Amino acid sequence: MVHKARLTHGHTRPSDNMKQLYGKDRKGVTLIELVTTILIISIISAVTAGIVISLMQLFVYLPREMKARNIAHEVMDIMGEGETQRRGMRYAVEVQEALPTRFIYTFGYPGNTDKRIMRFRWDNASKKIYRSYTAFGSDLATLPQPPYGPEELIPYYASDEISINGRPANPNTIFTYFKADGSAWLDEVDPLNRIRRVEITIGVITGTGLFSTWDSSFQTTSSVEIKQYI
Repeated sequence: MVHKARLTHGHTRPSDNMKQLYGKDRKGVTLIELVTTILIISIISAVTAGIVISLMQLFVYLPREMKARNIAHEVMDIMGEGETQRRGMRYAVEVQEALPTRFIYTFGYPGNTDKRIMRFRWDNASKKIYRSYTAFGSDLATLPQPPYGPEELIPYYASDEISINGRPANPNTIFTYFKADGSAWLDEVDPLNRIRRVEITIGVITGTGLFSTWDSSFQTTSSVEIKQYI
């Protein structure tokens, strides 16, 4: 028996229609490929953001941090050591006033009448430290004592964006005093000639002092031995 093949005209399979519509080599994107692509883009974006933040830190934050540190170190050097004609606390021969925000002393040498009164003052309004002093050769033993000259900002380049505070627990305390045995010197209890050490704590702040605004906050403490009456 011979079977004749049935010929069908004008009819194709659905898969053939899809190949004609999209092409034989057309492929769709799988979910795994989509997730992988998103993950790669996220990693690249995170790396790029880190680079941008590092550059901002380099060009914005670091200069402010260096400025705060330089000001803090220079303030400590001026108050502790000073200059030839404006000696710092280390050269004090007599303490005249010792307050949390102000320290006044006589600079000179024992037996020498050519002395000068030095004053360091922290101002609560401007958040700055100022220095002033009397003229050499004035009679310091009489009252009223000779007048101070104009106050100097220390350091002179501490701009308006710079603020100086004291201890974190008490921002209004810059100077703390101690006796020879290491115990705290008490105002209105101990005489001034018992002071043997002055501890200075300052916090230098640029702008807000917050890292989120690319500002800096640097705190430092220094101690100066007072050799008055020695």
